[in-house]
Amino acid sequence: MKLFITCILLLFSFHARTPVANVYICDSKGSKAYHSSKTCRGIKICKHQVLEVTLKEATDVYKRIACKICY
Repeated sequence: MKLFITCILLLFSFHARTPVANVYICDSKGSKAYHSSKTCRGIKICKHQVLEVTLKEATDVYKRIACKICY
């Protein structure tokens, strides 16, 4: 029984960690969203450079919100 409980606790501890997610943003002043992939139709209209950044950077540094199309 102890082994079972230990396994369950380990499973939940690994599941609780969230990996660092990379998102895509358009490097223009008018851009307001971050996207889950480069194939999102919201980012395809970007006329500037598309940057791959972490989710934390997108929200904290670039002040972007989630795209309503791909999220």
